[in-house]
Amino acid sequence: MSAVTLEARELGRGFAQAVPAAQQTFRAVLEAMSRPGRIQTLPAEVLQGVEPPGLSPALTALMLTLLDAEVSLWLHPQLATRGAPAYLRFHTGVRLVEQAEDADLVVLPAAAARPATWLTINPGTDTRPESAGTLILDAQALSVVGPLRLRGPGIEHEHQLGVAGLTPVNEAPFWQARPRPETNFPLGVDLMLCAGTQIAAVPRSTHLGVCAAEIQSRAGESCGANLDAGEALDGHQQRADNDEWPRKSPRPEGLDPEGGRSGVAPLVRGPTPDGALRLASPPFRDQRGPGFPPRRLPEA
Repeated sequence: MSAVTLEARELGRGFAQAVPAAQQTFRAVLEAMSRPGRIQTLPAEVLQGVEPPGLSPALTALMLTLLDAEVSLWLHPQLATRGAPAYLRFHTGVRLVEQAEDADLVVLPAAAARPATWLTINPGTDTRPESAGTLILDAQALSVVGPLRLRGPGIEHEHQLGVAGLTPVNEAPFWQARPRPETNFPLGVDLMLCAGTQIAAVPRSTHLGVCAAEIQSRAGESCGANLDAGEALDGHQQRADNDEWPRKSPRPEGLDPEGGRSGVAPLVRGPTPDGALRLASPPFRDQRGPGFPPRRLPEA
């Protein structure tokens, strides 16, 4: 038996069928980024045989799909003490860095999330917004009902999202500290969420509202328009969500009939209602790296 085989057994197994498993996982990532807040469940065959080193199955599949030698990764110390660094180096060749601001992908358990976490991640620059880092949280559970209210591109009206695992004292402040698209876009941080065999995403272009009262009471109270740390969404934001398109107007390539965006949408050209600028936002440059910034579409 070769030394490589022995090392693989000691570190834990990766994908049993690397190509189809990576393709299915990447398809789930595209769906999650194109439809913010919609929970995607990875197929059982993707995770068959995978032996994650202290990481959730979904997070392990995400890492095996997105990482390679050109990607830099920062792991929170709670995750880096369980054999994960050696496992990821062996299976992907990823570069591990010591500072989160130097990483393409920043991975931490949800319990370690703090309001200041957003400040440690590179938001990109005006000339290179695509250089921004992507935050990945390994949560306890995801649910379609929760204190988060999502609006924006890929969402027809509003989605709810619940993320279990953040500490109660930091949960509301963490979400409220997220960079807001109306003041930072196209800069910002794309967020991926993993829990068990499920993933979800909150791209930088999504407007995130927080129902602080629901977080505090967990009583399921309706929070109305308690959005973006207290600011309701208004008509001044640039959005490409479905409800802004006249129902009988033609949709440009890159927006699907349900209000989502195709994950590999090219630069959209063609007529737009009222000459407005629209956004087409592929979530990743390719399987190697962090979030792809939404691009402005030319006027008709």
